[in-house]
Amino acid sequence: MKKIVIIFTLIYANFMIFAKTPLECLKEKYAEYQESKIETIGTINDISLFIIVSETDWWETPIFFNLKTNKIQKIAQITEQAVLSAKIIKTKNESFFEIIGITHTGLGKLYLFDSEGKLFFSYNYVDCNYENVDFPDYGQIPCLRETVRNKLFELSDDYYEDYSAVFENDTLKIDYSNYDEGILRIYGSRNYVGHNDVNDTKIFGSEEIDRIFIHIDNEWRLTSSKGSLEKIPYLEPQKIYNLWEY
Repeated sequence: MKKIVIIFTLIYANFMIFAKTPLECLKEKYAEYQESKIETIGTINDISLFIIVSETDWWETPIFFNLKTNKIQKIAQITEQAVLSAKIIKTKNESFFEIIGITHTGLGKLYLFDSEGKLFFSYNYVDCNYENVDFPDYGQIPCLRETVRNKLFELSDDYYEDYSAVFENDTLKIDYSNYDEGILRIYGSRNYVGHNDVNDTKIFGSEEIDRIFIHIDNEWRLTSSKGSLEKIPYLEPQKIYNLWEY
């Protein structure tokens, strides 16, 4: 009996010596990306989260690695080209993965994955994209044309302002304080800004965003919402607004 135990012990030890680590498996899998580096985020039970970085802040791919099966799990739900942030969230009762993606145009979602790597929540969360939209009310606002500021900046008579709606500090915020009670809160501000080619910006107005999600029947449902994400702050149509004086 002792000989059998010893034999199995030696076989197991030999297997452990030659078994590949998660990083070794990933480096082998992504060997064709010579410039890539691999960032380790963390592990929950048998699932580890890694970021394959081909180009920092531009081409980044999050993947899960199953330590039990040594299998790489690609995350098809994340379609953004880069990862703004990734981390493990720990509440009193649970641990899960939080990944925030971002596209090349500055938009992205927040994704939450459970300890098995399954997506259970996602929501629009990133917007720092100057989309240059003529919002209805803003279209009536004369820009810097024919102003003294134009002359100081030596801008042409056809110089014009663009308008965009972006989240304050680029993203919304999420509150996990009541997660164990089945409540998620996403909140923040959306600013309506004017901007131009010399990278000057001015906020014309803003609206508060507040979303409450409740965990019902094994899914997260939006139950309370403040801020339409489309509301345009009221501006007096007859008033001449100067972005640098408003």
